[in-house]
Amino acid sequence: MLSGNLKDVSILEILQLVSKTKHTGKLIIKGKGVTGIVFVRKGEIVNAQFGDREGIEALNDIIVISNGYFTFEQTPVKGENVINESIDKILLDLSQVLEVRKTNLTLNTIPLLKQDVNSNEIVLSGGEVKVVSLINGKRSIKEIADELHMSYLKTMEIVEDLLKKSLVEKGEEKQLSKVKPVQLTVGTIRNILSGEDGTWMSHLLGMAPRSLLDEFENEFVVWIDVELVGKWEKEVGKRITSIIATTEKYDELILQISPQISLEDNIVFHEKLAKKFGLKEGDKIEVVPNI
Repeated sequence: MLSGNLKDVSILEILQLVSKTKHTGKLIIKGKGVTGIVFVRKGEIVNAQFGDREGIEALNDIIVISNGYFTFEQTPVKGENVINESIDKILLDLSQVLEVRKTNLTLNTIPLLKQDVNSNEIVLSGGEVKVVSLINGKRSIKEIADELHMSYLKTMEIVEDLLKKSLVEKGEEKQLSKVKPVQLTVGTIRNILSGEDGTWMSHLLGMAPRSLLDEFENEFVVWIDVELVGKWEKEVGKRITSIIATTEKYDELILQISPQISLEDNIVFHEKLAKKFGLKEGDKIEVVPNI
């Protein structure tokens, strides 16, 4: 399994490596608040998924993620090809997309409207008008795109055009979490289910311990206390579906979560996931909501 930090290697470089090695599997990209998947068969990109988008459109949005983690899992890729272009052409197109982007914007950049601008001399497209209407000094590019149901790449391109027209300037990066980190103790799913807690939990959820284990075959899901998640959701005013964990080996490990009742001060990993990140029973890690 290939994995790492996008600070050390770009998505384009990862795709080039996968192409050369002729691997088959899925490349999972996890940024702050976003997740994209690229499906590869024998070194050729055959599909991509990003939110409700797929194919080339999804791939163009995935390529702009610059902060997060990646994992390539070698696994059979089923279904018909959604992307039929050669890997060489795709990589060339993606490199051109990145070449155009020289403003160092990220999805978390907050665009700001410039003051004392003579707007009568500026001609705006329909898309630019929509984006400008949502710029308030608080929304990030990602939040503007989400509200407009517009692709991230398209929104970034519009903001870049507005920068060139001197109507907008680059603001700060949005701080995604002001919630105080919580230190939790690492537990593993098999250990939790082997004792009295496991019997109680299986009765509570109406599932046999074996079924509970099967539920956690997805190694990107962990358990966390529902009361803690509820507290976070009240603080930030939105639903929490993933967390950012800090371990000895990883500074910003983004994980999907499944809140469960009364885990107290624990965060429970499937044993394969704990092993992957070098965690063991009793370790202490810090977590914050991924917002």
